[in-house]
Amino acid sequence: MRKKYRVKRNEEIESIIKNHKSYGNKYFNVYIKQSETTYFRYAISVGKKIGIAVTRVKRKRQLRSIIDNMIDINQSLDILVVAKPTINDLEFDEMRRQLAYLFKKLNIKMKMKD
Repeated sequence: MRKKYRVKRNEEIESIIKNHKSYGNKYFNVYIKQSETTYFRYAISVGKKIGIAVTRVKRKRQLRSIIDNMIDINQSLDILVVAKPTINDLEFDEMRRQLAYLFKKLNIKMKMKD
């Protein structure tokens, strides 16, 4: 997925957190808000409690892959996915199922590629 679909600026991330609708579980918190763009954008936050840099980058890559293959890009949403330390207990497929569950709870349209 192209980089234009990523939220990078700190002000935009703070805006998602302040003006949000959210849902969480044991592994993730997902925040969404309506975007000014005609496509969806997302940001991923993986904190230091997850592990060393190699582990954090791996989890971030996995989450990016899941989101790229799951979300329908024709929605005007900004999404922030915050990983909790318990994410280390998950395999890739279970991570995908947990995110799909949260996206369904937040009424985010998904396109599942299986």
